[in-house]
Amino acid sequence: MPKFDPAERQKVVEEQIKTPLGAWDAWIDYYRPLAERGFPIFRVANQADIQQRIAHARFLRRMLWAIAAVFGFVTLCAIFWPRPQPVRSTVRRTQAPQP
Repeated sequence: MPKFDPAERQKVVEEQIKTPLGAWDAWIDYYRPLAERGFPIFRVANQADIQQRIAHARFLRRMLWAIAAVFGFVTLCAIFWPRPQPVRSTVRRTQAPQP
């Protein structure tokens, strides 16, 4: 961020308004739009990069919550899934003859 030097700015303004034409140009170019619209809203130079990082962090957070929800659902299914019951056969097993 550039350092503001009031003395240097005063010197530049004095140079601009030495003549009536210079004062008029300064009024038309700088002070009139400032009087009509006010000071511009400060915007950081890397605002787009900051917004992109925030969007990426939100996306990543949502994906991690979704993955955690899937794992939680699978865990609940594994807990409450009924265990298989052994099948009782009515057929009698016979032993094969041994040679």
